[in-house]
Amino acid sequence: MKTVITKTVIAVIFAAFSFTSAQADGLKDNNEKKLLTNSVKRQITYPESAKIENKTGIVLVDLFVTENGKLVINQINASDNVFKSHVEKKIEEMNKYNDYSGLIGQNLLYKFKFNLE
Repeated sequence: MKTVITKTVIAVIFAAFSFTSAQADGLKDNNEKKLLTNSVKRQITYPESAKIENKTGIVLVDLFVTENGKLVINQINASDNVFKSHVEKKIEEMNKYNDYSGLIGQNLLYKFKFNLE
């Protein structure tokens, strides 16, 4: 009887540890995503070239984090090529200075609204 109770207790502890570990990994992914989102928001601002022409627009971008920790654009749609080119350029620049290996295999979707202020 003691061995059954002991095995049950060990199984419960193991299950609890596994669940806690999975939660910690999920929190790490969320923190990595938040850091990336903050970085994206800081880097991708209204392009100067569009200000001259008083342009406004929207860009939707689907990013993928490769196994070497770099961002790749899966798909990008924009209301104007000025904004599309600007976002593509900024993503390239972010890859030069950052490593996103904490998000390998993740798809990330962003929407940028470029409005005159």
